[in-house]
Order: sequence, then C-alpha cells, then structure tokens
Amino acid sequence: MSAQKTSIAPKSRGSGARRPAGRPPKVRPLGRPSKSSIARNVPNKVKTKTHEVKVPKPKVVVVTNQPLVSEEEFSVWQAAREEEPKNEEFSVVPNENEDINISSKPLEPPELPDNHQPSTRLYRNLAIFFIILIGFVIMVMFYYSFIKVKIILYPSASTQQQNATIYLTDITPVSNGYLPAKFVEQSTEYRETFKATGERQLPTAGKLVGQVRLINKTGKDQPLVATTRLLTSSGVLYRLKNFVTVPAGGDIKAEVYADEVKPENAIEANTRFTIPGLWSGLQDKIYAIAEEPIVFQSNIEPIILDSDLDQAIAQAKEGAAKQAKSLISQGFQDKAIAYWLDDTKWEVKSDGQVGEARSEFTVTVKATVGAAIFDLQAMIDLINNKLDNSLVIDESSIAYQLVDWQPQEHYAELNVSYTASIVATRADQLIDKRALVGLTHEELEDYLSKQPGLATYKIIWQPHFLKKVPGTDKIILQLAQ
Repeated sequence: MSAQKTSIAPKSRGSGARRPAGRPPKVRPLGRPSKSSIARNVPNKVKTKTHEVKVPKPKVVVVTNQPLVSEEEFSVWQAAREEEPKNEEFSVVPNENEDINISSKPLEPPELPDNHQPSTRLYRNLAIFFIILIGFVIMVMFYYSFIKVKIILYPSASTQQQNATIYLTDITPVSNGYLPAKFVEQSTEYRETFKATGERQLPTAGKLVGQVRLINKTGKDQPLVATTRLLTSSGVLYRLKNFVTVPAGGDIKAEVYADEVKPENAIEANTRFTIPGLWSGLQDKIYAIAEEPIVFQSNIEPIILDSDLDQAIAQAKEGAAKQAKSLISQGFQDKAIAYWLDDTKWEVKSDGQVGEARSEFTVTVKATVGAAIFDLQAMIDLINNKLDNSLVIDESSIAYQLVDWQPQEHYAELNVSYTASIVATRADQLIDKRALVGLTHEELEDYLSKQPGLATYKIIWQPHFLKKVPGTDKIILQLAQ
C-alpha cells in the first residue's frame, strides 16, 4: 500500500543520520492549528473513520524539532506504522509547520521484554513481610494496653487522742467560728445526814452485857430476884439485871451483865448457865441459855472527825450538783449540755463541828449551777472543719467541759476531748506509685509489708507472667471497701 504523503519536508542539509524504522520524527509546538489544515493533512481513510468516532478538538500540538527526514527514511517508518494494531483511529504524519491533535488516543507504556517484568514472588514476599510487621505492631500495642498491676490496700486502724476548743455564744447572728448556745443558771438547796466515824474512850471500864433465855421445866412458876447469879461451866459469873418470874413449863428472856468486866469473860453463843442459888435438885430443870454471844464493849463515845466533815461536805456538794443538773435537763432532753460548777461560791452549813461527841450530823448546801445548751452534731461538724480529712471522730468517745463561763458577757469556752481514727481516704496517701516502678514480685511484697499505715494488701499481676512493675500509668491502687 502506497503511503499518502502529507507535507513531507525535503532532506535537511548536512544531515546524514538515520532514524529507526518505527520511530516518528519529533515535533515541536508551533501554535494553534486551523481546522482547514487538520482536514487537509489527515488521510481519506482516517477521515471516513472519524464519521463513527467523535474526535475532540486538539488541545495539545506537537511539531518536529529534528531535521527533516529523507524519502527513504519516511517509507521505512510508514511501513512500520501500517503494522500497528488496527484499533488505532488515525495516524498523522505532521508537517514541521503544522499542529496535530494527539489527545484522542491515550499514551501507553511500551512493552518490556520478559526479563524486565517485576517478579510476582517479590510482591508476595513484600506483602507477607508487611502483614507480619503490622501484626507484630498490633500485638505490641495490645500487650502494652493489657498489662497492669492492681494493688488492693487494706489500711491499718490507728487512733489518737485529740483536744479542741469551742467558743460558745448566745448572741444572734452567730459570729464566724462560734457555736450557738443557750445559757441558763439553776439554784438549789441540798441537805444530807452523815454518821460520825470517830470514837473517844471514857474513863470508866467497858461492859459485858447481853440477853439470856430462862427456862422452867417444872410445874410451878419460879421467881428470880435482880442480881441472881448465873454461872457458866467455865466459872464465868453473870447476874440478872432485873427481877423476873419464869413461868411453869415455859421460858422468858432477861438482861444480864458480867460480874467482872474484862475481855476474857465474853461468852459464845448457846452457852448454858446454871443458877447456883436454887436447890440442887432444881438446877437441871431451871436454867439459862445465851442464844447470842456476849462480847466485851469498851466504854467509848462517837465523835465527828475532820475527815468526816470534809467527806460529808464533798458528798453534799455532789448531791447538790446532781439535783441542779436534773432540774436543768428536764427541758432539754434532746440537746447536749455542758455544766459550770463553781462550788467555791456555794453556801455550806453543818449542824455538827469537828471533835463534837455526836453519832451523826447534817450538812446543807445551797448551790447555783450554770449550763450551756447546744447542738452536739453542730459541734462535731465545727471540729471536722478543722481536722485533716484522714481523721474520723469516734463520736462515742466525745467528752466536753466548760472551762470559762461568762454568761453576762454572752460568752463561754468549751474544752472537747475525743478519740480520732486515722483513716486513709485515698490510696495515694498510703503508697507512692513512683516508688513501685521496676520492682520485682519479691521486692514489691517486701516494700508493701513495711508500710506503717497498711494492715494488709492484695496484688494482681496482669498478665501473671509479668516480671516487674510497669510504669505509673499501669499501676492501679485501690482502697478496700
């Protein structure tokens, strides 16, 4: 097939170079071509094809930038072009001075020889490598997100004695730091009788006196005059104090006294007496028995000692205070009450004096007791506001007492004592996470066992084969509930 020439330029001067058969001459842009030039330079065969395929307007132009080829070179090139695939729409041999449109067909990379194709095995190895690498990274991330050490802490219970000063006032509105209270005073009179414990020996001797039962087993009454002798089997002599008549077949009680007053003449209970003044035939039928022991009594009298009076006054003051407190508390059963007891100003009287011979005496006390009535929970809250959060008040141990009482100035001072338990509210108050980082199982156990505020603990390693404590962000400290 003869090639149709389109604007073939003559052979350039001084050019003896040969071009490859399938390589078209290079073109250079010269400007936007006219429609008539494109139609004039396209072969008829290609023009018939453009009927079926719409060719877009040329947007890219190419012109040759090489010297014009010879006729022989162009024939070789044209023959090679005819052997190209039939699906090409058209071929254009550009003139040096003409522009052509090459955008209607996309450029395709030239086919490489088989020995230049990328290896399928290489791609497969690279894919496997990256899959393994990604899997390893995921495993590392999962491991570091999963590891942790959880420590459950059981704080030890420890207590300490605390004291606080609370200021009371009955003025409203209440100043900051003061506890509102109500001030009252109660007067009372208390009287109590006490026994004297002192003794004084009289110049006269002591005495041996008691009672006996006279028994008459005869059928005739037996009169017995005063001073009638009664003799024990050991020879101790007693006498009747008064005249008595012992009824026939009966008995009667009578008072007796020892003939000689001395301690060795005391007798035991159930001692039998004979009556020496009666006929010997009647002595076993009329006789006496001491049912109770007769003991020697020294001749003494009771007196009031100095200690008796002091103890009586102290006891009377205590009774007066108790009586006044009872009167005050009747109207404030649901409130806390602190009492003011200044017993140095109380009036105290006794009807007996120290050294006076009296067996008992009476002490009278006129007392005035002050009281501050307040809310116990409000006082506890006021103390808690001043305490560390790690201290918890044992409310059952609270004791309070007024140490200053000035009701005319609307002021009182209360001293409060209580027991506070030291309780950790946060785990980091017991353990510092930074001190645990890098410790092994044994080192962690040893460290926790030496903490003073810790009673016991529980360690959970996750995973269990973890050898050392990881960073602080992987340590979980928890207080036991």
